[in-house]
Amino acid sequence: MSGEERLWIYPARVVPYRSRETGVVDGDTINVCLQFKHDFGFGFLIETSLTGRLRLLGVNCPETGTPGGAEATLFTEGWIGEALSAGLDWPLSIETRKLALAVVHEVDHFGRYLGVVTRLLDGRDLATDLVSSGNAIPMPLRG
Repeated sequence: MSGEERLWIYPARVVPYRSRETGVVDGDTINVCLQFKHDFGFGFLIETSLTGRLRLLGVNCPETGTPGGAEATLFTEGWIGEALSAGLDWPLSIETRKLALAVVHEVDHFGRYLGVVTRLLDGRDLATDLVSSGNAIPMPLRG
């Protein structure tokens, strides 16, 4: 390498899940429980769930402890509270994208889960609502 760093983004895998929030980390990051169902046919159905941390795709909120950070977190908590008011066991739909990012000259690879969070109650998208409310700015995807 010529000392120049290049960032590669491998193709994203898009997967939708029914989910529920298990905690708000900050305005653009939540902990979620994802529900997996797979029907193998012949009446054989597997259902399980997995918990993890999800960062909203395409937006950036102020960090906790910086101006606007508390407001963004409160907005996200309220937005999810509205989803919970519907009384559904799985009030959210999350479409995840697993992006594998690698700096070419380094051996290490890392990935993080990014997702689009939608309320099943009204079909609203959390990232869009954060931007509309002034609690986030759009963050272009690199590629």
